[in-house]
Amino acid sequence: MSLHHLAADSAARQPDALAVHGPDGQLSYRELDRLAGTYAAGLAARGVRPGDRVLIWSHKSTHVVALMQGCLRIGAVYVPVSPANPPSRVARIHDNATPALVVADQDGFARVDQGGWPSRAVLTGRAVTTLTTLTALRDQGAEADIPVPYRAGLDDVAYILYTSGSTGEPKGVCLSHRNALAFLRWAAAELRLKATDRLSNHAPFNFDLSVFDLFAAFLAGASVHLVPEDMSYAPAHLVRFLIDRRISVWYSVPSALSLMMREGGLLDGAAPADLRACVFAGELPLPRA
Repeated sequence: MSLHHLAADSAARQPDALAVHGPDGQLSYRELDRLAGTYAAGLAARGVRPGDRVLIWSHKSTHVVALMQGCLRIGAVYVPVSPANPPSRVARIHDNATPALVVADQDGFARVDQGGWPSRAVLTGRAVTTLTTLTALRDQGAEADIPVPYRAGLDDVAYILYTSGSTGEPKGVCLSHRNALAFLRWAAAELRLKATDRLSNHAPFNFDLSVFDLFAAFLAGASVHLVPEDMSYAPAHLVRFLIDRRISVWYSVPSALSLMMREGGLLDGAAPADLRACVFAGELPLPRA
């Protein structure tokens, strides 16, 4: 089994169940499965092959989730980059990752020229990497044959997450299907995840917390709810999001949770009725005074 089987298997079991709810709408497991296939076809039509890297520079959306699934289906390695990264840093990540394709949303596409990437192509020492938009890639995939899912090995790289590194230079951490699945199975069992759970996704997709949010939900057949970037540190809005979306498993950095308690009214009155597990990680604890 590889990571792309998690959502595909849930689509076979419960096709009409909610899979992803994002700022751009909702996808059932059936819809996510079909859209992932469309993106897989678009990637293949662009010449992306097993082992190639695909850099994704975009805001969080259901389409980005489907694109990541599409990458996994053809054996490609997805490299998510936060839209908060300036073009100059994206260019440095690109030069290190040497992707076969860069996919951006409209905002990222419009900012490409700011990074000195001529003719909407990214120049490297070895080749020219084409830049495309999510919309163009989806449209191209809709006109192409959906490829047979690639049988990835457990030790094949599934995704690369870039950190700042101790020197400030971007450093990519390569994670295999085996790495991710071992963590996901442990975490899902520890939290007793089930199909009725509703998981939050507070972290950006280039942050490792998001791996749990997305893939543990798909493993359990649960739904994942994407917190928009502009809401990430707005405590009152986060608490309202948690309540309105009936989140049952919340996962974020401690500082976000502290803000929700201190300034968002999370602990005022009765506890959110649906919240059953609250997990936090990703930051060092503050020293005692």
